[in-house]
Amino acid sequence: MVLSQTQYAAHRKALGLPGSHLNSVQNAIKSGRLDGALTADRKAIADAALADRLWAANTRHNRRPKGGPTAAASPSSPPANAVPKHDAAAESSLDGVPPIAESLARKEAANAELAERKLAADKGAYLEVAAVRREQLKQNAVIQKRLLAIPSELATHLSREDHRRIAPIVKRTIRAALQQLADEDDYE
Repeated sequence: MVLSQTQYAAHRKALGLPGSHLNSVQNAIKSGRLDGALTADRKAIADAALADRLWAANTRHNRRPKGGPTAAASPSSPPANAVPKHDAAAESSLDGVPPIAESLARKEAANAELAERKLAADKGAYLEVAAVRREQLKQNAVIQKRLLAIPSELATHLSREDHRRIAPIVKRTIRAALQQLADEDDYE
């Protein structure tokens, strides 16, 4: 059953769990602690039981609430209905959902890698694929033009009769070589 954020806060209050205020629920959603239990628009709770498990797994247990039904409890005696601490060393995830510390570490690593790539791009270590392709096409066109000009250059060294006979053979050979280069996957 889908619960609004207010209804979910009331659900937590009825169970005597911390996070029984609307702003606590909103903070948990904003920080990503309830990802996986939310509706697609991230505005409501799709599965309250899963949200409770995610809350327990992804919340720092060493913090005491500022107010609410669990604020007065002493740190040495948790309430009877409290969820036990998740041992991250023994198990890295709860129902396939990683603890918040693991998620944050992965996020930080991804952000660091992204920053390194951006810095390398700013320094010119990377080239744009489209720009490389454009340059390669330009160079290929120059090579093709120069190779196809060979028969005309030969004409200055051959008699007219020899040129008429040899020029088509040279052109066919050059075009065949260019086509073979264009068809090859790799150049060895």
